[in-house]
Amino acid sequence: MKIVGRFVTTLSVLTACVLFGAVLSPALAATLLVDNNPNHQAEYTTLQAAIDGAAAGDTILVGPSFLNTSYGNGLVEKKLFIYGTGYLLKENGYPEIDFPSKVGSIDIQLKKDAYGVLESNPSGSKISGLYATSNIEINHGSSTAPDEGTYVISGVIISRNNVANVYIYDDYSYYAVQHTYSSAVVVSGNYIRSNAKIGDGNSATLAPRCFVWVMV
Repeated sequence: MKIVGRFVTTLSVLTACVLFGAVLSPALAATLLVDNNPNHQAEYTTLQAAIDGAAAGDTILVGPSFLNTSYGNGLVEKKLFIYGTGYLLKENGYPEIDFPSKVGSIDIQLKKDAYGVLESNPSGSKISGLYATSNIEINHGSSTAPDEGTYVISGVIISRNNVANVYIYDDYSYYAVQHTYSSAVVVSGNYIRSNAKIGDGNSATLAPRCFVWVMV
């Protein structure tokens, strides 16, 4: 309850700031709340619904999972900041929280139209504090080589999640984060239960200057 209260309080404060700031700038980012507890008020009860309802640059706060019910999978194709409650909650002084923010998989991909033209890019996203039963992955999602700069996913932070696997790969022979025009992707402070893999079936060589891999 305390964590939920903090989420609601945070949302209220941020909403007030947005409403006040709207007088000065109507383009301020929004904060969306996801909570599947029927006794709590929230805009969304599944993660994907919140992602679909968010605009690029918005923040999504994911509450504790009610009765350990998953919020489902999430496909991130635009810049978003997604924060859960964290993991090992009871061990860190929150015994009243029975379940963390449980999700399935998180896929971070470029969004293209039927002709391969880029519609949105998730570069700059942050995924933190989730309990993922499956993978968190960055995938270029293309059967052809990425164009220079524009078609590269970069600046993504994956931190402090409890996750089965972290994959950063491409459907072709190029890494999403390997290209000369990409910038750092950080994987930090996660509890990875199984595997962390960078690459694809062709096992291309990683470009070290384009990638920061931190495991603490």
